[in-house]
Amino acid sequence: MENLYWIAVVDDDTSSLKLIRTMLTDKGMRVSVMRSGKDLLTFVERHIPDLILLDIMMPEMDGFETYRLLREHEIKDGLSNVPVIFLTGDSDMETEHKGLELGAADFIRKPVNYSVLMQRIHNTVSNSKAIVNLTEAATVDFLTGILNKASGTEELTKACLNDDGALMVLDLDSFKLVNDLYGHDVGDKVLSSFADILRTVTRPGDILCRLGGDEFAVFLRNVYTEEPIERISNQLNEKTIIRCFELLGEDHNIPTGVSLGACFVPKCGRDYQECFKASDEALYTVKQNGKHGFTIYDPDYESEPKDDSDPDKEIHQTMLISNERGRIDEPMCVGLDAFTAIYRYNIRVISDFETNACLILFSISIGEGEKELLTKAAEQFTQILTAKLKSSDVIMRRRLNRIYVLVSDCSLDKAYDLAKGFIDGWQKNEFSSDIQIGFAIRELEPDSSKEECFF
Repeated sequence: MENLYWIAVVDDDTSSLKLIRTMLTDKGMRVSVMRSGKDLLTFVERHIPDLILLDIMMPEMDGFETYRLLREHEIKDGLSNVPVIFLTGDSDMETEHKGLELGAADFIRKPVNYSVLMQRIHNTVSNSKAIVNLTEAATVDFLTGILNKASGTEELTKACLNDDGALMVLDLDSFKLVNDLYGHDVGDKVLSSFADILRTVTRPGDILCRLGGDEFAVFLRNVYTEEPIERISNQLNEKTIIRCFELLGEDHNIPTGVSLGACFVPKCGRDYQECFKASDEALYTVKQNGKHGFTIYDPDYESEPKDDSDPDKEIHQTMLISNERGRIDEPMCVGLDAFTAIYRYNIRVISDFETNACLILFSISIGEGEKELLTKAAEQFTQILTAKLKSSDVIMRRRLNRIYVLVSDCSLDKAYDLAKGFIDGWQKNEFSSDIQIGFAIRELEPDSSKEECFF
């Protein structure tokens, strides 16, 4: 029992406070003493002791009123009930009955008997921790330590019904690639780490829930504006990316991050399912627009075109928006999302038209501490590729030292000659001796793939 419990003692009687504190500290317990119910309510805003010893007969605010306000605070902030043992010098059984009816764990009469005090503290705290452990086993997600889907949905439903705030739905970007490339054990570490990060950027009274896989839900109490959600989104992305580099290695290529959709309650209503649908729709918008960010659902926004819109005008406007700006006689330089879509499209073309294509990876290496030189080399080599490739080819830069090229209508032998020609051209560069460029080639096929590497 020693050195395990943190006890808060509330009593307006100074001699009683000193006596109980001495008894508890002699047993190695941590003790916080207060002179009034108001002091206790201020204390629990920032601290959660294992047990509260609360005197009933106090001026201004008695123990019963203090107890009632304590429980209201815990409900409001979504906290577990701290067990309370009432202290009283009153021998009236009616007083004891009232306290137990309110929900007190036990009664100790003054003057306090040392053996009785220690035994009842031990019994009450042990029982409380046992109940908490049993409850957590049924309600907490084993991997992440936050609420599971069943208990989380129940708590989120209550919050939407009774509290104002923001309901967020979020998931990890490209998490499937983590499992596919690094295995589920590493994927579990990413999920567990993300839950830890989620706890650091939210408050104790907020509700955190793992819905399944890499999808999570959060209810932020008393949040009514965009700024807190933006701050959480930025912190989640920044910290998750850093943690993934620690878990996956500095050279991993997976575009990790977090996408987040949110809605405000009660602006979007108080039905949890409706609010979840709104937040999920906002999440989908983020996923369709680059990921790694957030969107807040606006119930007043009309996103669909009216039925009487002019189809020809709409087609014309879409074409204007979609038309490529700039030169069209050069290969496209795109980001990962666009490159992924083009890659998948090429796989379908190969399958339907019995043609071929190749993916070339150019890897640039340089000495330590030469980051600026590496950036310059990557830019110059990209310029060489742009000048020589066809307009139907595609270039993607990944990190400072990786450049991918998707070459259409190209066999493996032709792709090798093409890549070798780029290396030969690079070697004529004025500072090529300080930089090494290797390449690897994969031929795209609908049912299988052949790979050859040259370094």
